[in-house]
Amino acid sequence: MVRQEYHNVLAAILWFLYRQSQVAKLKDDFPQDEQMDVDRGAEEDVDTSAEEDMDTSAEEDMDTSAKEEIPLCIPKDLPDISKEATLPNPFEHPLHGHIYKRGSALIITGFPGIGKTLFLSVIFYLRVAAKLPTAYMNNAENILVYDGHRLFVLNKPYLVILAVPKSAWILPDSNADFVAPPQGVAMSDRFFVQAASPRVGRTAWAEKITGSQFCLMQPWSLGELFTAYYVIPSEPCSAEDMQAFFNKFGGSARHVFDESDNLRSFDENVDKSARPLNNKVIYEVMTYTSPTAEVDDRVGHMLLSAFPLTDEDRTKFQMKSPTDYLEEKLLKQLNRTLIIALRKLYIVNVGVATPGCKATAADLLDKHHHGFIGLGGKWRLRKFTKVEGTSWQAFKDNSDWFLRADGKMTVSREVLVPRTRSQTRATKFKRLTMVNFPSANVKQLQLNYYYCPTDTTFDSCYMDRKGHGITFQVTESDNSHSLKTGGRAWLEERGITKFTYILVSGPKMGDPPSLTVPPDQEEKFDRFYHLVLDYPGLKELLLAPAD
Repeated sequence: MVRQEYHNVLAAILWFLYRQSQVAKLKDDFPQDEQMDVDRGAEEDVDTSAEEDMDTSAEEDMDTSAKEEIPLCIPKDLPDISKEATLPNPFEHPLHGHIYKRGSALIITGFPGIGKTLFLSVIFYLRVAAKLPTAYMNNAENILVYDGHRLFVLNKPYLVILAVPKSAWILPDSNADFVAPPQGVAMSDRFFVQAASPRVGRTAWAEKITGSQFCLMQPWSLGELFTAYYVIPSEPCSAEDMQAFFNKFGGSARHVFDESDNLRSFDENVDKSARPLNNKVIYEVMTYTSPTAEVDDRVGHMLLSAFPLTDEDRTKFQMKSPTDYLEEKLLKQLNRTLIIALRKLYIVNVGVATPGCKATAADLLDKHHHGFIGLGGKWRLRKFTKVEGTSWQAFKDNSDWFLRADGKMTVSREVLVPRTRSQTRATKFKRLTMVNFPSANVKQLQLNYYYCPTDTTFDSCYMDRKGHGITFQVTESDNSHSLKTGGRAWLEERGITKFTYILVSGPKMGDPPSLTVPPDQEEKFDRFYHLVLDYPGLKELLLAPAD
């Protein structure tokens, strides 16, 4: 296959089915299988005539208790396809036989032009090679069918359910002329794998089927594009143009092959599609719970598109820009100043419960929290208390201690006075004076300067008085945190001997964090705090309708 991605997606689909298929008792049928540890699994392919009379009582009595999911295992050492080699057919499993899930659908979607139709063809030919019944539909008049013995064409959709057993896979390939499978086929209790661009009209049919899921594909890599250029008929284009286009606009094979010699014109079209993007539209797109929402008219799937979070679970997705170049265009729609735009993007995603938004917010927090704090603000802090030995535990509730960054940074205790929403929203803060470090040019630290690291091994620090600094570390995914020591050496060499420690996280961290402080480090700190970096007031302003 031209794309390793086709192997990866197919492997992800099969593992999804291994975990969730509703047929035989796997451990009873395959007692010697040590690779699978699931509660529901595979059914051996059965004769069509016998299938109608099958006793389903065993299915109904199955134990459906949840067990630990098995990670997807993609081989690291693949055969060299430049040499003569036999590639294993993924459907030809010596123990499990034929895997499927009745009355369900997986919708293959993602960035436009990444080979979703070609992927369906790969599935079809692999299943034919494995002699497994399959139907391919890309129009209502010519439906390609393999029934396990013969390959033929049908010209009426309703004939499909008569031609193949219920163990068959049906592969609808949605396009402008063939949006979705007819209702009679869709409700026939088969397993569907549909290829569809991210549009609601092409996937709404699957909402009526219990357990349907989206399956996201990765875009093409540059190496895959070069390979495909020589094996797939396409318009002539130079390798230099292909690489330049790929670097700017990402791995859409359709765009690379059709538009790489019109780079400037394509760039102008992307700019035009970006003009309607405002704070509210970006928020709506990034917080979609389904990757098939119709955003074509507003962003053309260039500045924001759905991408899989991991190879292992293709049902979880993240809305993001395909390349750094396109992300820069997106950020400019939020603000012309980069750090302010990044903070807006964080505000859009933080606190949203979808896996993609949580991943985006965590990444922005990890990379840019020091910059966000440097822009100014006021946050209530949560105190850490010593539990035992080297362990400290944060309180769940806010304290009456505040971090204030308003030209200068202070940690102080304040009497809590209720404020109106308008007062909260109207507050403006002055930026801190920020200095990048470590740097050989910085020999002595300056009072009231905020030192922001250019290296991930260092922590940001603000020198609030002689010999004392407020230092920050960030965490988002791990509730148990260990105090880093190496990053402070540079600061200690320049005169800071005492620190106030602040652990920064987002609002969706879960349980309050714990902290491990080595005994030889504890005396260097006067207080430990937890800062939940959130902007509820700014979020209201961000999403408020324009006057």
